Amino acid sequence: VGTENFLNLDDYFQLEGLAYHLVPIKADKKDDSFRGTVAADLMYDNVMNKFRWGNMKDKRVYLDENNLRMTTNLRINTIRLADALLDLGKKDSALKLLDKTMEEMPDYNVPYNIFMTRVAEQYFRIAGNLSDSLSMASADVELNVRKSSVEKGIAIVKRLSEIYSDNMDYYLSLKKDREYYKLVEPDVNQALYTLQSLPGMVRNIGQKELSDSLQAKFQDYYQRSGL
Repeated sequence: VGTENFLNLDDYFQLEGLAYHLVPIKADKKDDSFRGTVAADLMYDNVMNKFRWGNMKDKRVYLDENNLRMTTNLRINTIRLADALLDLGKKDSALKLLDKTMEEMPDYNVPYNIFMTRVAEQYFRIAGNLSDSLSMASADVELNVRKSSVEKGIAIVKRLSEIYSDNMDYYLSLKKDREYYKLVEPDVNQALYTLQSLPGMVRNIGQKELSDSLQAKFQDYYQRSGL
């Protein structure tokens, strides 16, 4: 519902799944872009054990515009839950949650959008600094999990780069007609913002070559955009 219906009770919202629970506890928030707080353990149980996900991963299912808007809400909520779990040091639970949401909302039916940058960051956060794992054996379970998390994050980054590069190619094809191009300027800004965020994410995990490639791609589109 619209924010005008919240009656200034936002600070007392507790996220437990798809809906907020109004509780007599004022939220101690770190991020003012979201309302209320997250009941991490309760919501984790709801998402992992009680949610009925439907058939979003079935390639035969078509998700129309209204369905996809709802999947965005679901992605944002599970991103918040993953952050809450990571803040509590529950990396194993956060990893299971991310893997579950990736499985249930695959790119082929629920296309990746700007919010997936947060998912990639969370995978990198789970992996931590791999340079501190030199003493670990290559067969160590924890090390393999951390390496796998890096690979999952990188796969998301590369896919986002493909998606927003394709989008930019389309937007730039409209540039010859200034009126058409003005209509897509908000989309151009979002695409550029996303492309700009990717190089730093992989640079922080030691992927310099990939980072340099992504940075060059962003610079090219930025210059050609004329913004």
